[in-house]
Amino acid sequence: MKFAGFWIRLSAHLIDFILWNALEYGLESGVTRVFQLSGVAEQVVAVIFSLVFVYGYYVEIPMRRGTTFGKQIFGIYVVDQKTGENFNRKQATVRAASYLLSYALIGCGFLMVLFHPHKLALHDVIAGTASIRKKKGAPSV
Repeated sequence: MKFAGFWIRLSAHLIDFILWNALEYGLESGVTRVFQLSGVAEQVVAVIFSLVFVYGYYVEIPMRRGTTFGKQIFGIYVVDQKTGENFNRKQATVRAASYLLSYALIGCGFLMVLFHPHKLALHDVIAGTASIRKKKGAPSV
């Protein structure tokens, strides 16, 4: 397996972050305008939308496709560390939740990719996943 390095993963993550934030913001704005929600109600809607989008984008899509849209641009796929095959819903959920820990550690969980022999981030270690590079035209996981 050819493991995906830090800079390419960072680039993919930034694309994913911008993409899902733009979509989430657009939908939240539409809902709050249509229903003319108060400030507190807007915050509740924002939290609900965030949870739904994070789960959908970082759990369901990668679990079904093996990648997110940002990662796909660079040919990065997430696989089970041990088998190199598709990862399961539990791993996807743990991986997404572990992003919070990586962020809470001021990004150090992501910086682990620079030093780990298999270029694993903290969320990969915790979930038992790995991000690998595939050549263009290679069948998806």
